[in-house]
Amino acid sequence: MRPLLHSLLLAALLVCGGVVLAQDHMHADGDGHDHAPAHVHDTPTANFLSPATREVFSLLPMQDLRCRMKPMDTYVRELVMKVTKRENYDPEEARIGHPAGTFAPALGEGKWEPMDLWLSWISNPQYWFEQPIIAVRFPGVKDMLGVSQDVKWVSARSLITPQGQYMLQDQVREALRTPDRDRSKIQRKLLDFNDRFNIFYDALGGGGVRFYPVPGDKNNTWAGLNDVESIPPGEERDTARGIMGELVEGAAHGDDARLAKALAVIQDLQRRYGADVLPS
Repeated sequence: MRPLLHSLLLAALLVCGGVVLAQDHMHADGDGHDHAPAHVHDTPTANFLSPATREVFSLLPMQDLRCRMKPMDTYVRELVMKVTKRENYDPEEARIGHPAGTFAPALGEGKWEPMDLWLSWISNPQYWFEQPIIAVRFPGVKDMLGVSQDVKWVSARSLITPQGQYMLQDQVREALRTPDRDRSKIQRKLLDFNDRFNIFYDALGGGGVRFYPVPGDKNNTWAGLNDVESIPPGEERDTARGIMGELVEGAAHGDDARLAKALAVIQDLQRRYGADVLPS
């Protein structure tokens, strides 16, 4: 497992052929991992990007885990929809059904733009680990979680027991052992929920986003936030390391100028080393 930003988290996601198999993710007993992100900034403010910087981010090419090229906007919108079941996350709506005072206050008014939300996830994972953001809809899964039927989103923190274990691991393990044709409706809904949980965990660490072309790579495979060490030693690796820090710190402090500067460096790297696969 590659190290995640801010020394995240539970057991490694299982990987097959370079593609994360989220519903196979199990939180193993005694896995030796901390069960919460280790770093937190102040409570983030919604929609901190300027329209101009958000547009540049949205158009930035990236490579997904299947080596398909797509704009960041497409990837991030798909990601937010998978986790929250909403195009735009509304923190006030997500608190419905939970006792008052359960969560830290949400700053800023209205719904989060997907790009701002993703940047906030990678820059402030501990805050989002504690927030109701993972969609839960099926009544039987809500019963397993011990939450009110009025609840539509739960936090990652709420899925970890006081002993540090994933509270649904036994049920998920049983569902995975059950042949697909024999799975009950609740088992299928449970695996869907488990998939959302795993996708969110991976996203907190910047997983799945690759926008650094690797100089000289014959397969035109790009590196992501957690793959900087796969870039050959030299100026490009050092530059990628610096960009990672600028993105995280810029997003954490709502520093639009810092983010715009990091974007310009990424675009330059892509033009220099990724021209063969950049969309025309």
